[in-house]
Amino acid sequence: MSETSGFWSYVHKDDAAESERISQLARDVVSQFEMISGESISLFLDRDSMEWGEKWRSKIDTTLASVAFFVPILTPRYFLSAECRRELNFFARRASELGIPELIMPIKYIDFPGLTDEVPVDDAITLIRSFQWEDWTETRFCSRTSPEYRQAVARLAERMHRVNSALETNAVVVPALAEPAEDDELGFVDVIAKAEQAFPEWSTTLGELGQAIAEIGEVMATAGAEIEDGVKRGESYSARLAVIEVAAGNLEEPTTRIESLANAYSSQLHNVDDGISLIIKMIPAEIENQTTPSTDIKFFCDSLTSLADAAAEALGHIGTMTEVLEQTEGSTRTIRPVVRRLRKSLTLLLEAKDITQNWVTEIDKLTLP
Repeated sequence: MSETSGFWSYVHKDDAAESERISQLARDVVSQFEMISGESISLFLDRDSMEWGEKWRSKIDTTLASVAFFVPILTPRYFLSAECRRELNFFARRASELGIPELIMPIKYIDFPGLTDEVPVDDAITLIRSFQWEDWTETRFCSRTSPEYRQAVARLAERMHRVNSALETNAVVVPALAEPAEDDELGFVDVIAKAEQAFPEWSTTLGELGQAIAEIGEVMATAGAEIEDGVKRGESYSARLAVIEVAAGNLEEPTTRIESLANAYSSQLHNVDDGISLIIKMIPAEIENQTTPSTDIKFFCDSLTSLADAAAEALGHIGTMTEVLEQTEGSTRTIRPVVRRLRKSLTLLLEAKDITQNWVTEIDKLTLP
């Protein structure tokens, strides 16, 4: 394989907490892989780069033929990171479409209950459990110079090499976009109709989410106003704690509702996104071949833009709300459990919000008649 690429998906805060051992592990694995295979690897690691997202998405979407591995580093924070979840979903879907899921090699860096629940409530955890992970929950404490660490790194590199050698030996075809058989090929209108079938349920969930998020905002605003008034009156910390306890109780029901809705919305959106992304890719050919009236294409693009704007409005300022929740989480043990659950659900919605806005970005790149 020439110009081979490796993708390391992790949370920078986790790397900082580990004194950069996670990023160093990536480099150690790559060094071993290069020694075993005799090839060089371009390691996608530094997501601080302004062009990070565009580079890895472009590389994966162009072809997976030169990708050696995608390694997500599994920690509780990984599943709270919108960007990490986006990387995982994007890569996993493309790899599955092309029949090469073996390139996804998760590392279980920290064990936590949600990862091993009998029935996961998080779609991303359900997805990651479909791949075989490497357990580093003990190895992460080993010194880099220890035999245990070096052997574990070598095993991971050897697994990557075996997978890539098997793919090459079996001559697995991995085109950027698989061409459908002529008899099975869907037309532009067919694809639009298929996507439209997925819209109603997704739109209903979106509306319910908007209502639940508004309720959360009202509870937080009311509690904040009461605490502020109490401070002005010189009330004690006990009085503030009482307000927080009431807020925690009021947050319980809408948080439970948002948990369910966020998971449903995320799953529905990924199904809708499959159709939408395909349609957008088909538009240039439809314009060039004049197989679809330009008025229909423009109507579709305008409708999709309006839909994305509506989704952004319904989800509101969830980024700001997440930041506020992070600050609130440490205020008292009383409110911490419900806030953690709520923050996790809002992270799912942040990811979803970016997907719909990406539709608008791709449409803006088109030259419409």
